[in-house]
Amino acid sequence: MKKSLISAIALACTMVVAANAQDDYEDYAYEEGVAESAPESDSDYSTAKSSYSSEVTKSEEVPVAMELPGQNASEKPKNRLGFHLGMGFSGTYGNEKAAGYYYNPTTDKFYVGEEDPFAGYLGLNFDLGLMYVFFVNSKIAIAPEFNFRVIDYFKESDIYYAKVYDDYWHRTTYEPVDENMMLFDIAIPVMGRFYAAKNFYAEAGVQFNLNLAGSFTLDNAEYDYSEDVGDWAGESFGVSLNFGGGASFNAKDGGLIELGVRFMLDLTRLEADEKVNNEANGSYRDAVATKGWHIQFVCNYLL
Repeated sequence: MKKSLISAIALACTMVVAANAQDDYEDYAYEEGVAESAPESDSDYSTAKSSYSSEVTKSEEVPVAMELPGQNASEKPKNRLGFHLGMGFSGTYGNEKAAGYYYNPTTDKFYVGEEDPFAGYLGLNFDLGLMYVFFVNSKIAIAPEFNFRVIDYFKESDIYYAKVYDDYWHRTTYEPVDENMMLFDIAIPVMGRFYAAKNFYAEAGVQFNLNLAGSFTLDNAEYDYSEDVGDWAGESFGVSLNFGGGASFNAKDGGLIELGVRFMLDLTRLEADEKVNNEANGSYRDAVATKGWHIQFVCNYLL
C-alpha cells in the first residue's frame, strides 16, 4: 500500500513538473515572439525549440557583427594627432626682369640694365612638423598642420662670377658660380580631405607662410669659393593653394602611415618689395614679383 501511494505521488510530481516546464517555455517563447501558444505534442515542442534556438542565434549574432570596429561604413573614425614630413622640388613662375645697377666682371665695369634674377632657377624644399586630422564624418576631415620649411633655389649664375687668383699662372680669372637663395619659414596649411575609399583621400586647401629669414650666397666648389652676398628678404607673409592626395596604411602599433603627393602654388611673391643689394661688389637691383611652385612627396604618421 505504501509503495503504491509513493509511486502515485512520484508520478503526480513528475506530471506537475513537466506541466510547469511546458508553461514556462510557453511564457518565455511568447515574450520572445517565437510562439503564441504552447506546443501540443513532443514533436511540436521539438520543432518550436529548434525554431526558437535559430531565432535567438540570429538575434544574438547580428548586433555583434555590426559592432565590430571598421565594419560599419558610416562609423566616424577617431581624430588623430601626428607628424608630417615633406620633401620635393621647387620652381618659379611669373618671372620678370628687374632694373638694376649690375656688375660686368668681363669689363670690370658696372652698367644699368634689366635682368631676370630668377631665370633658370630650380629648387629643393623640405618641411617637418605636426598635424591633426579632425573627422567631420566618415568621408570628410579637416587636417591643419604646423611645419618648419626650408626652400633652396639654385642655378649657375649668368650675372655673378667668382674672382679667383691663379698662383701657378699668377693671374686673376673670373669663374662661374652657383647662386643659392634660401628661405626659412613657418608653413601652416589647412587642408580639407575627402575619403573616396577607406584608405584613399583627396585633399585641397590654403597654406599660410610666415617668413623667418633668407640668405643669398655664391659658391664654386672647384675653387672652394663661397661668398655671402647678403640677406635675401623674403615676403614676410605669403599665401599658397594646395592640392594633393594619398593613401593610408595600418601600422603594427595601431597608428596610421600616410603616403601622398602635394602640389603648392604660391599666390604671393617670393621676395619682399625692396631693393636687393649685392654686398660683395656693390651692385643692386629692384625686387620682382616672381612667385613659386612646389611639388612634395609627403609621409605622415598618425598616432
